[in-house]
Amino acid sequence: MKNINLEQNYILQYVQDCELEIEEFYTIKNLTSLTTELYEVSDIYSHLKKNQLMQIQSDNNQNHNLGAAGKLPGKNFMLGKITHFLKLIPASRDAGKYFENLVESRSEQIKLFFIQLSLWLIFAKFLMDKFRIKGIEKRAMDDLNNRIVSIVHGLFTFVYATYHLFTEYPEYGSYNTNSQVFLLMASTSYFVQDLIICTHYKIADTSLYIHHSLAITGYMTGILSKQGATDGIQGIFYAEVSNFPMHVRGILRQLGKRYTKFYEVNELLYIFLYVISRGLFTPIFLVYPCTLSSTTHFIIKFICWGIFLQSVFFIREMVNILKRKKREYRERCKKNISYFWFNENPSIQMLDYWKNKQKKDKIF
Repeated sequence: MKNINLEQNYILQYVQDCELEIEEFYTIKNLTSLTTELYEVSDIYSHLKKNQLMQIQSDNNQNHNLGAAGKLPGKNFMLGKITHFLKLIPASRDAGKYFENLVESRSEQIKLFFIQLSLWLIFAKFLMDKFRIKGIEKRAMDDLNNRIVSIVHGLFTFVYATYHLFTEYPEYGSYNTNSQVFLLMASTSYFVQDLIICTHYKIADTSLYIHHSLAITGYMTGILSKQGATDGIQGIFYAEVSNFPMHVRGILRQLGKRYTKFYEVNELLYIFLYVISRGLFTPIFLVYPCTLSSTTHFIIKFICWGIFLQSVFFIREMVNILKRKKREYRERCKKNISYFWFNENPSIQMLDYWKNKQKKDKIF
């Protein structure tokens, strides 16, 4: 028993020494306090040392000495175990091991922005140069490739925003976290890339310049003010709900599938999701609470209203699209012509609206 008591005293001293070293060795930024960290460290050590002590007792009973199996592991080994555990704590690695202070550090923000911007540009340029479909003119192909990049961005940010909003429940105007800044920076770099690519390949329009300028300004304000990232992530969530069918709609147009059932169903789905997410949920769950929040930056409030008003303009255009669809459907019924699912029916050439070749809609 005397040997065991000596081992217990040694273990307690060992834990205390390592707790002091851990403060210098590994800094955790997003935990409530260093005290909480040390309590967790102590618990882990207690568990490990308890197992070690049981092994020592077993060896003593069998061999009456510690022997090789009873030796305590080296301090570096145990410190490595603690470090490994701490790295598994989500709060200590919100934005990854290389960006631990995105909220405060301008250098980390700039570094992350240019890394993400470079990745978006490389991906977009690769598609523009390498991916071609025979029979599709260059401008249409450029638009199609650009929409593929937009779909990748949309799916990534939508999944990220959904997980964040429904697991962490952030409040409007709250202090930013690393994970929030990481997501806003990903979207900011994407929009900058999209402006560069669309301008270079001449596929941009006024609506795109207005929307992207507002989005970039809003995201950067949230990042630089260290508050308001929640508002931006809410905006990403409601925007990306309808963006996938929006881009599929554009791709089908470029592929010559405008007059098919698949296009019609996709366009109706896009309009439905857009009206619900941006026309109903956005003013109720984003614009209204953002406007009332006392801690949200006034620029972010202005951006929320600006993008919402642009959405209202698009919804008005969508109403005109639905009215036009109704007229087109009546003409098809009158002439007994129906759409095919994935290929255009040659008989559509008899339709008046096909002969007139509609001009481009004033929506994305």
